[in-house]
Amino acid sequence: MPRNLDLGDILGDVDLQLAEHVTRRLGDPELPNPTLLTRSVEREVPIARDDLEFTVGGEATIDIFNQPEDEDPAGLFADAPDPGAKPRDLELRTPVHFAANSAWLAYRTSAEVKATGGFKAAKFGFAGKAGGEVSVRFHDYRRHDAEDLVGPSVARDLATARFAVSAGDVRSLAPGEALALEVNGTLGASVSLKWSDVFTSHIGALGQLLAPGEDFGVKVGASLRASFKVDIEDHFLVVFSRRKPGEVEVAVRKSDRKGFAVRAAARVSVRFADKAQTEEALRAAIEALLGEPLAQVRELLAKPRVADLDPRERAAAERLVDRLRIEGARLRLSALRKRVETLETETAALLEKIAKQKAQFAVDFDYSRTRSEDALIEATFDETHLGDDFNVLHRAMLGGDFERVLESGSSAEATGVTLHRFLQQDTVKTRKSWGVSLDFGDLFSVRGKARSYVRETMRRDRRLDRSRFSFTALEGYAGKWGRDSCEWKTTLSAKSRGWTPGAAPGADALDYSLHLLMQYEEGRLTGRDAGRFVDLGVIWGIVTAGGARAARDRLERVGEAHSDVEVSFHLKFRKSTFAVLLPLLGADDARGIGVALGRAVPWLADEPGRDTPLVRQLLYGSLWRQYLEDASLSAEDLGGAASEAARRAGHAGLAGFERRSKHWWTLGRLAEKNGDTRGRWRELARGARRLNEAIAGGGPHTEIREAARLMSRGWEHAFHMRALGVYLTEAFRAHPHLWAGVNRSLRVEYRQGEERVVLNFSST
Repeated sequence: MPRNLDLGDILGDVDLQLAEHVTRRLGDPELPNPTLLTRSVEREVPIARDDLEFTVGGEATIDIFNQPEDEDPAGLFADAPDPGAKPRDLELRTPVHFAANSAWLAYRTSAEVKATGGFKAAKFGFAGKAGGEVSVRFHDYRRHDAEDLVGPSVARDLATARFAVSAGDVRSLAPGEALALEVNGTLGASVSLKWSDVFTSHIGALGQLLAPGEDFGVKVGASLRASFKVDIEDHFLVVFSRRKPGEVEVAVRKSDRKGFAVRAAARVSVRFADKAQTEEALRAAIEALLGEPLAQVRELLAKPRVADLDPRERAAAERLVDRLRIEGARLRLSALRKRVETLETETAALLEKIAKQKAQFAVDFDYSRTRSEDALIEATFDETHLGDDFNVLHRAMLGGDFERVLESGSSAEATGVTLHRFLQQDTVKTRKSWGVSLDFGDLFSVRGKARSYVRETMRRDRRLDRSRFSFTALEGYAGKWGRDSCEWKTTLSAKSRGWTPGAAPGADALDYSLHLLMQYEEGRLTGRDAGRFVDLGVIWGIVTAGGARAARDRLERVGEAHSDVEVSFHLKFRKSTFAVLLPLLGADDARGIGVALGRAVPWLADEPGRDTPLVRQLLYGSLWRQYLEDASLSAEDLGGAASEAARRAGHAGLAGFERRSKHWWTLGRLAEKNGDTRGRWRELARGARRLNEAIAGGGPHTEIREAARLMSRGWEHAFHMRALGVYLTEAFRAHPHLWAGVNRSLRVEYRQGEERVVLNFSST
């Protein structure tokens, strides 16, 4: 039978083993550091705590810490931090701090643990082996007076051994003491995603189910969510400590302790908490792809013959044949039924796949960036406030089940739990930020702020000599004009495909992506707003030229019926496109860039020469090319040339606008306000060539830093970023196999009654 016996039964005659150290003071700086005693346990001893049984065996160690510079192999003891120092984001606060006139004895033992009661559902490996046993390592940090003697102190500690799995032992901690548990296991949590965000980031995948050249829009409620259960399998350290009476600090972090049996790499798995949550999103997606209400499609498909369809149904059926790529010149309901059934099946499978991928990527990316000294979760438990709930939360932490702790931590005053950190909190580092603010009375204000940051994270596994790297560089601007606001930003990212042997991965071992975003918040969306938004959708390949009128009508209806409308445009170039994207940007193609700048010139409702991308390209493309190639041309020269080109094309009103107007959108003012267009495009090309050469030649991962700095010069200004999107869109659209790797979305969010609604547009 398991017994509540002490560790002295396991270690034997401690006085004999400690030999000459027995009568020395614990504060003696000449004592061995840090290990006083290491012993292989010759016999396994069963011990019981609460509803757990564990068998102590393997190796037992006693360490001593009595100086501020002492190094703890487990990382739980350190010198007291500078009161003014700010910890690194997510870095675990060391639970045991050196204090004068004190010394610490740390007891470490290996064990096999088996659940006998309530721990059967626990996740930290207590069901990890056949038979429900798992290997763990216990740590017990005892605080003593520095004048106490080694022998008697060790004897007293061993007679009252403590283990982190016992809530009673945790509550017995004195200030400055800690209990910890190292274990291979599974950390359990949950993650929730908005379906509207899933459609925004992956709408291109849905488009592949349609024929080329088709427009579609998915409408869902902004509150509609997909919930997932997340399991992260790895090696963890669970720590309970006390800094002051009445409070217990709890934390979980990764552990990379050498000599402990860990699996080769962490594994993250995601599964739906409730698949029924996909039904509403699935219906919205299917109706968007069909372009017709699902009930009406099913009604017409229920007709036995084509001859039974009324004119409206026949027209809808013929549209579906073209939209769904059904072969054959003759309308056959049997073929249409089969294709719609297949579409429903494929859409359901695709939605499940992309939602799980997005959830998995979010968790996996955050988790892979954390280091072994990073806290995955850290909180404070108020023992008095919690009462009996302390034991419940203690069990939850041991079980790797953070949901109860996160729920409690959302209201510390009411629950007695204060949440300090959690894995998925935002840890972006802002490098630069500058802005302006102008106020005109109480009714109108103009505010703007440019943002720039670079974040990189290197994670090293020294035990297996491998590394993982992630990098993000963002350039953006946010401005506000009265009730309306605008934001644009470009994000260049890179991350390791997996663990790379050695201290650092090469540039060729990274996956890259480029994301362009323009976002507008309108107090009231007008017809003119709808026109310029759809125009941007067309030049970025989100809306087809043929579908522009229908998209504009739909936006105008939204504007007429709803206020506080948010509109955003997304172009994301995934890793599969970078082999072409970088050489394309590095070509320094004045002709192609000139065409892109011409198409990107802003839309004007009342000027025929400005209301169509193709006409703008013909009017302005060659002028921009000349401006890029001839450094002697000024912005004023460009404005004069634009006026003359419009006059020759028969656009007298536009010619006068270009010649006389001080509007920001004349060609001359665009060149003036978006300064150094020539130099910026050259820098972008240099950066793209540098990164491409590093990837092709196996250069170091650090090359992305300078490449990103150079490339960002080409997208700092909104007009240049518009043109960049046009340039890449025109190049990739010519290659269907690459075009499929570019996610393009026009997202419209507005209030409808008590709910926010999101409409995502895209095209094939």
